[in-house]
Formats: sequence, C-alpha cells, structure tokens
Amino acid sequence: MKLSEKASSRLLSEIFEEVHNELKRTDFKYVKIEKPEKAEKRSIDIIAWSRGNNRKRIHLKITIDSQLINRDELRDLKGMSKASGSKPLIISEFERRIDLHDEVIYMKDDVPVINPITLSRLLNNSKELYVISKKGEFIVRISGRKMREKREELGYSLGEIAERLGVSRKAIYEYERNSFGVRIDYAEGLLELFGEDIVDPFDIFSHETNIEPSQVLSAENKTEKEIYETLREIGADIFSMKKTFFDLAARVGDRGILIGYESSNSPLTIEEKAEEFAKINDLKDLRKIIIVREKLPGKESNEECEVEFLNKENIGSLKKLSL
Repeated sequence: MKLSEKASSRLLSEIFEEVHNELKRTDFKYVKIEKPEKAEKRSIDIIAWSRGNNRKRIHLKITIDSQLINRDELRDLKGMSKASGSKPLIISEFERRIDLHDEVIYMKDDVPVINPITLSRLLNNSKELYVISKKGEFIVRISGRKMREKREELGYSLGEIAERLGVSRKAIYEYERNSFGVRIDYAEGLLELFGEDIVDPFDIFSHETNIEPSQVLSAENKTEKEIYETLREIGADIFSMKKTFFDLAARVGDRGILIGYESSNSPLTIEEKAEEFAKINDLKDLRKIIIVREKLPGKESNEECEVEFLNKENIGSLKKLSL
C-alpha cells in the first residue's frame, strides 16, 4: 500500500529518531547533510563518527524504502563516502514495500541496506551479522579458512564433507580457499557440522564499495571543468555531486576534499555552502574549499569553520593538494 506524503514524512522522521537514539547510545556524533531546497525530501543524509576515533565514520542515508534511492542519490552517497573516508550505509524499513528482515544485510549496488534494528546490532557488535540478501536469495558468509581448520580439527576429509552436503569434493576444496557465500539451505548443513564458528561476520568498517570516478562533467560549467582537469593532473579521484550542498568530492591519496563553487544553477549561496561545511568541522582530515568567481568574501579562509576560499583565477593552486 502506498503511503500518503504526510504519512511518509512522519515515518521518515520516526526512522531518523531511531537512528539518532542509537548513534547517541553508541557514542557516535553526527551531522545532517542538508540538500538544496528544491531537492525531493525522500531521504535524510548524515555523517556519523565515533567520538573515540573520528576516522571510524559512516555516511547514512535514511529512507522509508530503499527503492526510492535513485541512481544520482546512490552515486552521491558512494562518491561522498569515498572522498570523506566514510562507509556508505542505507537505513530503511522496506525494500519494494516489503519489510526488511532483522539481522540481514541487503545490498543495493554494493551499498549495504539494513533496518534500524540491525543498525543497533551492527554498531554494538552485540550479534554477528552474516546473512546477506542478494537478488532475492539469502546468502550466508562463510570463512573458508575457519571451515578448513574446523574440518581438520574434527577429522573429516574433503570427500566426507562433500558427500554429506551433496556437492563435489572440488567444490569443498574451492570453498576452503576463500571466504564465500552459500545459499542459506546449504549453509544450514555446514553450520550443523561445524557450528557458527565458521561464519564470516559482516563488518561495515572493512566493507569496500565499488565506485568509478566521474569521467564526464557538465560542459556548460567551465569552473567545474577547470577544477576537474587540475585535480586530474595530481591523480585525484573526482566525484561530481548532484543532490547535496557541495559540488565536487575528491580523494588525493589519504586526503579527502569537498569543493563548492558559485553557480547560477545552484539553489545555495556561497555563504549557505560555507555554513553547511561548518557542520562537519570536526572532520579535520577533510579539506573544505569554496571557489569564488570574483572578490573573496572578506578573507581567504574562515578559521572558525576551516573553509578555504579560493579565487577562480587561482584554481591551478589546487595542484598543491598533492604535497
């Protein structure tokens, strides 16, 4: 059943409140990433980091139904995460209007999707999560190394295990070489033999999400093109943003860079972009740069929120970011 706009907004607020309470309980600090006013409010984005280690951070996109996250939003999430050194994670109650199971990791273009209850398990490490949903099937993550060790400890041969599971000896051999995923019905047989010690728990902070840097940028925006070409010269991975307050995210080595610039098409002013940058001031390893076309707004940087203002004519100085 499709929810009304009012009901959807209320449910989104309730999910956000659950996430807020869980982050607070697990000693994570967070900031909301505001979107342009014209953007459709189908989700809430926040960056959260551990108070004990601000490099242990996640970028959460909170929504009602993961199906609502479109391609541009997903790419923004992955690009921002890559540049900021955070891990992307979608929090949702539904997938295609079907309830998400507790303690199951769903995947949307390589980005984990979980419900609020599972978030609690994930942050608390109170229960190992090893069931993944891919293309409608439930897959259990198994550690090949642990399985081999357990098999040898119990004195089973490859052939004996293969016979009991109804698979080939070669299949068992391949299983033991790497971590792997098996359908839950096969996994039940493995767990019955070896116990849960052989599972390979999902760890959000070690999961790698694949994303290719932007290759084609708007030909109409000369500023963006010049920034892109300059950063490419120093080997930066660059991601063009479409649904957030800044315009480009980049990664040079182990340093993240967020860039905003003046644009007649942007609903945000330079001052508003600087205010949004200020909200992530605690993330000291991120460079926050705003490119202006003419006169600098008062001074070359805002020390309070660590935003650097750079005149458009000096875009070439971005090459120093590689030093």
